[in-house]
Amino acid sequence: MPYGAQNIVEEHSLTAADQIDPESAARSIAVMIRTQGLEATLLTVAAQTSPVQIDEATDPERTQAHGTTLFYVYNLNFEFDELPYEARNLITKGLCAMQEVRPMLSAGATLEHRYKNAADQQIGTVSVTSQDCLS
Repeated sequence: MPYGAQNIVEEHSLTAADQIDPESAARSIAVMIRTQGLEATLLTVAAQTSPVQIDEATDPERTQAHGTTLFYVYNLNFEFDELPYEARNLITKGLCAMQEVRPMLSAGATLEHRYKNAADQQIGTVSVTSQDCLS
């Protein structure tokens, strides 16, 4: 795996570990979806997500929601022309394994992770829906 690709993948487990218990988070999100709807829930999740330094090479830029998509934008402090294929697969598997995102995916959300390189050029996007988690 190219340098940095493992760091990109590991950030998913780091951010999950820093949050509340995944089972509790999943229950809370499921309740929010039932009471507020998916789009309002995603707006709330985006507003309450604090940027966290992932590692020395991966900086979160912002989290936002639009419609049924929750976007995460990251800056990578090293040069890639494109996001490595191995990283894309591992990110998808990591997101599908996160208990706290399952209610959003089940309700029809798309989780989109966008990556930019050190030159501020977009180098890749990983979009995950519930369909991606079936395999």
